[in-house]
Amino acid sequence: VFDLALKKTTTQVGPFSYGDAITFDFTVYNQGNIPSTNIEVTDFIPCGYAFDAAINPAWTMGANGNATTIITDTLQGGDSTIVSITFAIEACYEAVDNAWRNTGEISASEDTEGNDTTNDDIDSDADDDPDNDGDMSDNDVDEENGDEDDSDFELIEIFDLAQKKVVITEGPYGYGDVLTYAITVYNQGNIPATNIEVTDHLPAGLSYDAASNPTWSGAAPTVTTLITDTLNTGDSTIVYIDLTLVQTTGGN
Repeated sequence: VFDLALKKTTTQVGPFSYGDAITFDFTVYNQGNIPSTNIEVTDFIPCGYAFDAAINPAWTMGANGNATTIITDTLQGGDSTIVSITFAIEACYEAVDNAWRNTGEISASEDTEGNDTTNDDIDSDADDDPDNDGDMSDNDVDEENGDEDDSDFELIEIFDLAQKKVVITEGPYGYGDVLTYAITVYNQGNIPATNIEVTDHLPAGLSYDAASNPTWSGAAPTVTTLITDTLNTGDSTIVYIDLTLVQTTGGN
């Protein structure tokens, strides 16, 4: 029986910051009774990780953006071995739903006589396709629920909120005009966020009226509002504040 399995893990825990190095360990198991060698492992690098060949000398980056390594040791029945890969964590703005979910898979293998055993696994299809491995469960090496046990993923948690503030009242402006500002808050990470406090630091030249801003509290020069809705991955929400343009003798 030819049967290889793979589990992908990391011992590192958050909170993480962009630029942090993170190492993932692939444990490859021989669950059969046929010795296996030249086992190719493919890492499907998602948005959110940067690969550096200088710190991963055992890995090769392919033209498709995936990295591969080959385990040249022989795994006897019941044996296992570990290979590791290190990335730098980076921001991901274009594919947030799948960001930082890093999947690896056994993509090729041989027996000790040099025969290609890639297609011989009793319960998995070894290949370089991350989307044909069933309903993947983290760290499953027993093919539960149709999850091919030659592949596995690891997902780290990234907390990342961003804010953009613009004035939406069109000019030209005169003293006494009420200017409306829109503050958009974005969830650029993969951890839902709620009770998000936004602080507005009011400069000279803008007057704050509490009656015109019922969702805000405090007094000039610092007022706050609270976003109680939950922002999921990729979500954004807008809060508004109205300020009156006033003459000033100077300031920021």
